[in-house]
Amino acid sequence: MSYKKNRIFKKILNFFGITLTLGLLFLQVFQLNDIVEKLYLISNQKNKLNQLSEENKAFKLDLIQNGSLKNLEDLAAKLDFEKVKEIKYIQITKDSFVIK
Repeated sequence: MSYKKNRIFKKILNFFGITLTLGLLFLQVFQLNDIVEKLYLISNQKNKLNQLSEENKAFKLDLIQNGSLKNLEDLAAKLDFEKVKEIKYIQITKDSFVIK
């Protein structure tokens, strides 16, 4: 009788051991897949960051070139702007009022 109980116990133990091993293997495969996916996304984000940094440098250089004082003076001359010679302010007396 004890031989049969011992044999049944070993079968149950083997079943749970194999089930546990397969379950852990299954979880490991999913975790590895998740890690690889996250690494791929990080790599893509780093590439986008590098690309945006390069674009930012190009925009800064363009801003420096286009925003120089000489270019602004040339643009003002092309648009027929004139240099301000005198500023006159509007005098408002205490007796004045506004009507809509």
